[in-house]
Amino acid sequence: MAAYVLYNSAGVVTGILRFHHGDDASLLAANTPEGMTTLAVADDSPVLIDQKGWSVISGELAFSPPSDEEQLVEAKAARLAVLTNSYAMAKASGVSYMGTTFMTDADSQQTFGHALLAFQAIGATPEGFFTVDASYNKVSMNLSQLQGLVEAIAAQVWSVFQRWIAVREELAAATTVEQVAAIGW
Repeated sequence: MAAYVLYNSAGVVTGILRFHHGDDASLLAANTPEGMTTLAVADDSPVLIDQKGWSVISGELAFSPPSDEEQLVEAKAARLAVLTNSYAMAKASGVSYMGTTFMTDADSQQTFGHALLAFQAIGATPEGFFTVDASYNKVSMNLSQLQGLVEAIAAQVWSVFQRWIAVREELAAATTVEQVAAIGW
């Protein structure tokens, strides 16, 4: 197998090429993007695992670790992705009401909200009206119970949103990678 790094005019490594068989010269020419240069590297070179921080200087492969600021930016982006997932999960975690748990995902919120608006307009839920809990058990409800469910969901979503804003502010204020790593949901 032959391995090559691709680098731009500034010497920054931007990618790798690996060929398992065939004429390396013709494959290399056909697969090297315009404006890029290649440098052969050993099959076990660490640049093949992660190109970040690598450059080519005077025809030699060199590693420059990212600056503290670059590491902080990267850590914040990674933590934001984790926190965004935690936020979505918290919003959809369900709410306890009337002795059971109801789904609180976006579709459920919309369904319960639309039902409440429609039934408020006529002043009551229809006879035999029910919704389903998180286990898909039928739960009969009158208008005031449906309103209570929507209020319980809204209170939970508001609480989760407040936490989301707090962790976003904490993340923005973090000045070290260690502070970023300590931010959790």
